[in-house]
Formats: sequence, structure tokens, C-alpha cells
Amino acid sequence: MTAAWKLLRNGEIVCTLHYRQVDQPFFVCDVEPSPAWPSVKPYFDELASVPRPDSDGFHTAQALKKIRALQLVLEDGNGNVVDGYYLSINGDVATLRIRHL
Repeated sequence: MTAAWKLLRNGEIVCTLHYRQVDQPFFVCDVEPSPAWPSVKPYFDELASVPRPDSDGFHTAQALKKIRALQLVLEDGNGNVVDGYYLSINGDVATLRIRHL
């Protein structure tokens, strides 16, 4: 299993996600921010602040659209690009779901 993933924007690392535990179907990770983290943090803060439950999913969808527009790339510990993932970051904890391992 990959012990860490890197989240990149325009080739620059914005944070590293260090595996902590599994909470099926998610990996729970500790977030290690890089100097570039402030450029994306507000978008994840917005997603984390969506009231739960978001009965029709509207607010969640709006926050996710903004994150997708950042064109973030997730790389595994071997430098391979991970396609098909969901990532939520709240403070220094991330939940990561990968479509295919």
C-alpha cells in the first residue's frame, strides 16, 4: 500500500497526504501542507463547511466544482498519477477515496 500521496497544482506540491488508517471506503490521512497550500486551502475549507446533511447535495456540488476547476493532480508514492479520486480536507485531516487501486 502507498504510504503517502502528493497533491499537485501546476506541477507544484500543495500538500502531502500521509496514510493514517482506513475507514471504509476512505483512507484517513494526515495533511502535510507545503508553502503552496494557502492557494487551495480556501476551497477545501468551503467544502468542509458545507452543512450536513446537504439534503439535495447542491452546496457540496458547488464546492466540488470549484475544487475540480483547480485541476489538482494526485500522485501515489511511486509518482504515478491517480485517476478517479475523491478528496476532502478538514484542517489537518484528509479523507481520500480512490476509485481503483
